[in-house]
Amino acid sequence: MRPRARLACAPLLVALALAVHNRAHAAGPPPSAAPAKVAADTPEVPVGPGDYREPWPAPPNIGGVLGRLAVGTVVVLVLCVVTLVFGKRWLGGAVAKAGGGGTRLTLKESVPLGHRCFLHLVEVDGTRVLAATDAA
Repeated sequence: MRPRARLACAPLLVALALAVHNRAHAAGPPPSAAPAKVAADTPEVPVGPGDYREPWPAPPNIGGVLGRLAVGTVVVLVLCVVTLVFGKRWLGGAVAKAGGGGTRLTLKESVPLGHRCFLHLVEVDGTRVLAATDAA
């Protein structure tokens, strides 16, 4: 086998070995082992050789579940607000305010043309210039 082919087969062999190992240990205790102890409130059911019954898991903590739900909801809402604030310009917010800012360069007027395209009237040192912008 070529060295690259051996390297490509290595993860498959590791995964196969782990699967065989997990399958061998997931079968539970051998039939000769003593039956497992069950919770005290579980009714007695005869357990024969080879039968294995796990006890019931503890009920979930409702306060913890609701707390994680509330924290997750707040985190998602904060991420939404941050995305909207930083994406405001991309969503078509105002490029600049007309008539404000510097003394040599002023934006007199802007007209949206649709699909994030704008037509701007700019005045530079008393000369008016028409400029068009698009999303790209």
